[in-house]
Amino acid sequence: MVALSPELSRRLSAALAAGGAAAVVASGLLPWLELGSSTLSGFRLADLIVSLGDDVGPAPPSWIGVAWYGIPVLAVVGWLTVFFPAPPAARRSHVVIGAICAGGGLFYAFVSSRYQGVPMGPLITIIGGAAMAVAGLGVRRRTP
Repeated sequence: MVALSPELSRRLSAALAAGGAAAVVASGLLPWLELGSSTLSGFRLADLIVSLGDDVGPAPPSWIGVAWYGIPVLAVVGWLTVFFPAPPAARRSHVVIGAICAGGGLFYAFVSSRYQGVPMGPLITIIGGAAMAVAGLGVRRRTP
């Protein structure tokens, strides 16, 4: 087994956390709902759910559409915490942020799997969230 230097380990975990956060944000542009030959990206799906509101019977409640925006917002927060404060590194907060993002992706994947196959958007969100969480798990305590 090859031992990594602490500096290389810090850089790799920072890259994993930043890459996971970027993947979660980018997943909003991928299909989250496929109906026949029509697809909706994550952002368009959230807008549709919010615009339908609670007025349409079989539609999900509007708070689910609003809550969807929390996933990319959290990913942006996760990305920013890699670089601020300097130097770039994964933080312990990435475990929580990544778990919430992956959990949100799992929720939408479960809901969409009831009506169709699971589209790429939730899958990339799950992978990106898991990458952030794994990067945060590798953070060592600072010794004075």
